[in-house]
Amino acid sequence: MEEGEIKESPMAGMKPPRVPEQPPEVVSEDDIRRLFKACEGRGFEERRDMAIIRLLMDAGLRRPELAGPTLEDVDFGTNTVTVMGKGGRVRMVPFGRNAWAQPASHSIEEHHGTG
Repeated sequence: MEEGEIKESPMAGMKPPRVPEQPPEVVSEDDIRRLFKACEGRGFEERRDMAIIRLLMDAGLRRPELAGPTLEDVDFGTNTVTVMGKGGRVRMVPFGRNAWAQPASHSIEEHHGTG
């Protein structure tokens, strides 16, 4: 045996990753249009709901990840939100400018008395 070589592969005891038999369902364009239509309006709830849907879509958050963040977890300067991910790991997730529209963020700040 030459120096630095091992007799057995370190991968020998590893199990291959589990691959789902079917990919997850994708939301249809019609369903997305219906979601946006349901969130039309100028009230706090409508603008909040639109921001939530856009954030889910843009950042690719899982439903449980969206339930935890507070306004303090959203950084509008860097367009990131801090969420608790799988396995209890904290992660910062970027989102686009349209995900959290400025009118929605102002409405939320006003609602919470921070604006």
